[in-house]
Amino acid sequence: MYGAHYSKATVSNTTKVVDEQVQAFQQRRLPSQYAAIFLDANYLPLKRDTVQKEAVHCIQPT
Repeated sequence: MYGAHYSKATVSNTTKVVDEQVQAFQQRRLPSQYAAIFLDANYLPLKRDTVQKEAVHCIQPT
């Protein structure tokens, strides 16, 4: 994509196709219940053989 040149018509046609897909995604029906999991990591100094910062993952189901 970088370094390539596209005509105005190509950009316009691509935008139309992507816009249709975005609209369909936004208008889809969602199930009444669905699960979400938020995941994060904190880097804390932990001592094993030596002290090193390791990722400690924190999970919060909703």
